[in-house]
Amino acid sequence: MPVSPSPKILLTHYEWSLRRLEEILKEEKSDYFRDAALERFGFTYDLAIKCLAAVRRERGEETLAEPEELWRWAGEMGYGPGEDEATDLLESYNKLKLPNKGGVGDAVFAKLDGYFATFNDLMKNLAALYSENSKNSDNSDGA
Repeated sequence: MPVSPSPKILLTHYEWSLRRLEEILKEEKSDYFRDAALERFGFTYDLAIKCLAAVRRERGEETLAEPEELWRWAGEMGYGPGEDEATDLLESYNKLKLPNKGGVGDAVFAKLDGYFATFNDLMKNLAALYSENSKNSDNSDGA
């Protein structure tokens, strides 16, 4: 059975993806950069879900297969967005996965600054969780 990456490793990848999303959102508004930003949104979303699943796994908690469950859990734990915001995020992500997107891309693109802020808050909260754990383990080793 393959070994899943630790939350710390996934958080490193998540932060990298988040920074690339931030960069692309600062670019000029064009079809090219809109499409690139939407693709980066998808990558960042996927990594957010993987990070949440890894944190649960490391904590010895039941694995949640559905993103809705992971977002709900993240909100309950104070790591992630509230339920309405998480639902909107998930709906936008799912719409982008449809084969015939129609005008969905423009609608989702208009929300990306807000989604970036949500992803960034999640990153800070999860990173703080691990920096607190490493401080606690550092203090207990030398005491």
